[in-house]
Parts: sequence; C-alpha cells; structure tokens
Amino acid sequence: MPDIPFFRGKDAVFRLFMDGRDRLLNAKTWSAKRNATDGADGVNGEDRDRPYSVTNFYDLSVTCYQKDASILLPLLEDQDNDDAGALPLDKAVGINIKIQDGSRAAFVAKEVTLGAWELNQGGRADAVILTIPLRARYFSKVAAIG
Repeated sequence: MPDIPFFRGKDAVFRLFMDGRDRLLNAKTWSAKRNATDGADGVNGEDRDRPYSVTNFYDLSVTCYQKDASILLPLLEDQDNDDAGALPLDKAVGINIKIQDGSRAAFVAKEVTLGAWELNQGGRADAVILTIPLRARYFSKVAAIG
C-alpha cells in the first residue's frame, strides 16, 4: 500500500448548527477534546491498581475570522432565548475530513452547549477573531457525505 500524505487544515471542516441551521464559520482553528476523569482501584492487595477512565463530556472550540456579524448574532439570539426562559435552541457540531486516499471521515457532537465566547481584536492590522467554546455530551462517528 502506498504511503499517502497526512491530511491538512484545508481537508477538515468544522460546522456549527444552531436551531437546525448551518452557521457558516470562517474557521481559523478548531479543536475537539475528550474530557475524562482518570482513576485507579486498588483491589485485593494486587501488585498494581486497576486503572480506568470515565468520559465526562467533550470540549470543543472554534476560532473564527469575522467579515460581518453573521456568526455573533446567533450567539446573542441564543442568549436572548435563554434569558427569556424558553426551551434551549438545539445545537450540534459536524466535522468532515477528506482523507488523502479519497475517502472521508465524519463526526458529530450532540447535546452541545455554548460557553463564554470572546470577540477579540489583536491589533490595528490583525483580523478580528471570535472564539466560541462549546461542550458536547456525545461525540461519535457518522457516515460521511460527498
């Protein structure tokens, strides 16, 4: 089997869905990380503990370039919705990766909550960046589409 090159940022897409609508992100960087509690049980005088890990949830984050307020406005609408005591808006994250051998891999994060986002201007000539932290209860593989 020939060695294929590693996939790059151009081959991986992070998508945020809020209230059933795809929110187009101009993602600069993104990450997905398992949040877990690690432990060990000492059993019956055994010579070593039995290690374990329990998944708590998944931490996700995306930093986005800003060309207008189209990403920030839904975040404010979500906050208004929460402040009004209405049912939370459904949020999900999709990740699609194009592998260099022509195949694809896709993942979905469900039961997503928004964290404390940050709008940041680094300097006069720097692009304005919106950082959106997210937490998800579930993260799983799904069928990749074209």
